[in-house]
Order: sequence, then C-alpha cells, then structure tokens
Amino acid sequence: MFFGDTMKVFFHTLGCKVNQYETQEMREQLNKNGYEITEDENSADIFVINSCTVTSESDRKTRQCVRHYKKKHPESTVVLTGCMPQSFPEMAKALTEADIVLGNKNNKLLVDS
Repeated sequence: MFFGDTMKVFFHTLGCKVNQYETQEMREQLNKNGYEITEDENSADIFVINSCTVTSESDRKTRQCVRHYKKKHPESTVVLTGCMPQSFPEMAKALTEADIVLGNKNNKLLVDS
C-alpha cells in the first residue's frame, strides 16, 4: 500500500460462468484483505485479468487486455490469472507486461502476491 492508501483493484473477466464465479471469489478475498474493488479503470492500482483460452480469439483478447492495461497504466500491477496460465504457462510467461502470473489452481494466492 502506498502511504496508507487502500489499493484499488480492477477486474477484467473473459470467458465462461466459471471464470465469472472465480472472479467473484477473488474480489471477495481481496476485499476481505483490505483492497478496494473498483469499476473505474483510471483509479485502479492493480489490474486482474481472468483469462479464457477456449479459442484463439480468446487468447488474442487476453493478450490484448494485458498489454492495454500495462501500456495505459505503466505504474500499475497487472495480474494474469485463469485458463491461459493454467493451460499454456509458456504463452502466459511470454506476456512480459504481466507482473504476476497465476494459473487457476493458484489464483487463491492472489492476496499473497
């Protein structure tokens, strides 16, 4: 946290209802640990992209989101989680704009990252 301010987290969820559910779990976990969830991209300190990798189009959208948030908010922390890091860890690691990469099995560790 910066000078006692609450860190603000913005979520971008791609994909199915399972991803929607997992995003809700992460939101609740972060909120319980003192983070503020925001719907305003411009006020966020942390961006969490919960990825989908069902099609090449969803892979493209995931890459696009990660790059967009880091380019627009270079001082922010970008977290890539979800299906892409779980299914294709090398592809996820190649996205150097992502500061933290967590597969589905590890997204509960988000608060510890």
